[in-house]
Amino acid sequence: MSVPTDPALPRWQFDLTWALVEYHLDRLDPADFLDGLTEVDLARPSAYPWPGDAGLTVAHLVAWVNVELMKNAAEIGQLRLLRAAGG
Repeated sequence: MSVPTDPALPRWQFDLTWALVEYHLDRLDPADFLDGLTEVDLARPSAYPWPGDAGLTVAHLVAWVNVELMKNAAEIGQLRLLRAAGG
């Protein structure tokens, strides 16, 4: 697979982006925002990012956010690997 290279996007930008992701992930402490949630809080309905009548809860929202963060970090890592392999 050929990796398109954009001459307007310097290599250091990828390295900086990954460094920032690692920095924030290292400092992300779920206890900072999850410890304040009780079982009652987690059972409350959540209308984001789903329709209000979807029947999903704050616990679903927390799980979704976790998956999104992991997916985004994986995508950045994949782009970093592709960039490194492409030159």
